[in-house]
Amino acid sequence: LRAAENLAASLGSGEAGQVRVAASQTLGAYVLPSVLAAFREQAPGVEIELESHNMRRVLERLEACDIGLVEGDLDRPLPPDWRFEPLATDEIVALLRRDHPLAASRSLGLEQLVAQPQIWREDGSGTRVQVEQAFRVRGLVPQVRIALAGVAAIKEAVRQGLGVGFVSRLALRHDSALLVGVPLRPRLTRTLALVIPREPGPSAMRFLDFLRGRLSEDR
Repeated sequence: LRAAENLAASLGSGEAGQVRVAASQTLGAYVLPSVLAAFREQAPGVEIELESHNMRRVLERLEACDIGLVEGDLDRPLPPDWRFEPLATDEIVALLRRDHPLAASRSLGLEQLVAQPQIWREDGSGTRVQVEQAFRVRGLVPQVRIALAGVAAIKEAVRQGLGVGFVSRLALRHDSALLVGVPLRPRLTRTLALVIPREPGPSAMRFLDFLRGRLSEDR
């Protein structure tokens, strides 16, 4: 009986439990791993189950998860019991091989890139939506050579010389040997945000508080 009471107390305090997180691929691969490692030291009894998708799929998975993490504006209304909470600002950059003729540029206008063979993210990607819109607003038709699922595939394709990609600056934190990220002109920024239920459970709330603190430190 005492063991059951202790377990109930741990669950109610957020010291134990499971938190299911659906995150966009950039956040899932380049932001959350370090956050999860630090959180585990503080709350070893809380199990975090992380799945990574493009933004469209993250929004489709909300009902099966406790927390969503996305980049950019939502393309659909949220369920009535969920809300959108901006956390930080991200920037999309042009991704080039370091030996590309444009790699030394301080910034690049889309007019300079429109004739370059390009590697885009798959349909449903928030990055792709924003890049498509930027070209469309300027009346430009990019030369898309290939569309690939995931940031890692984009980076590898650029390494192999297949063209120019577009990724979050966050994706280049630990990868500067062969690749370079060049800011676009004008800059292409977006919001990193939480998509969360209006009444998260105790373990989810504990992780949310920790995550907010870590991301505010990185700003």
